[in-house]
Amino acid sequence: MAESTKLDSALARFEEAVARLEEVLRSQRRSRESGERSGEGSSDSERLHAELEALRLENEELRSRNQDLEQANAKALHKVDDAVSRIRSVLGEQ
Repeated sequence: MAESTKLDSALARFEEAVARLEEVLRSQRRSRESGERSGEGSSDSERLHAELEALRLENEELRSRNQDLEQANAKALHKVDDAVSRIRSVLGEQ
């Protein structure tokens, strides 16, 4: 459950970074269209690209971890089901 919360949090941060990146890119496009150049927008864009890439990596890690946990959960559930079946079998034989 905690991993799911981490994944949700990472996805929210990722979406926020994408929205900020889109805003910076729109701003830069408007600046170019009006003939104005802004060096500050470039550094913002670079920072957001770096942040976006870091979030993508974190998102991939969390998705992989989530998949591993789901597989482990399925194996554990199967083992528990087998154990319960054996217990029922033994109790039924008595």
